[in-house]
Amino acid sequence: MTTPAGPFTSILVPYDGGEPSQAALALAFRLLGPTSRLVVVTVVNEAPLISESAVSVAAYDPTELFEAMDEEGRVLLADAVSRCAVAKVTPVTEMVHDTPVPAILAAAKKHACDLIVMGTHGRTGIGRFFLGSTTEGVLRQSDVPVLTIRAAKALG
Repeated sequence: MTTPAGPFTSILVPYDGGEPSQAALALAFRLLGPTSRLVVVTVVNEAPLISESAVSVAAYDPTELFEAMDEEGRVLLADAVSRCAVAKVTPVTEMVHDTPVPAILAAAKKHACDLIVMGTHGRTGIGRFFLGSTTEGVLRQSDVPVLTIRAAKALG
């Protein structure tokens, strides 16, 4: 585990446009030092689409669906950049095609981030068991500190 000394130099925020990721972005703004860098990553998870097309009886070309997913990713990044502009922050942005946990961890490594700030829904019990938790996966596997925030506490 990396232990930062002083202000964080590079903060990663995975951004999906939901309230938890909006809260994480807002928290990251408060944590940035004068020379810190903010990295915003949107993950395009094509795995469900690929799995579905592999078991589908009918043959079809998923190109339009992949393009729509990429466009949604671009819209999400544009939203994050817009929020950053209001905070007078210029982020590094990246759209990654992978499953969320490995994509977030790889982006943190690629950009030499020393903190990951993630929003969480705070699901518990059976809901978390069946839905899984990207935040929990990142918490368990990250080599850098992960700071989580619940949207309701930050925005409400």
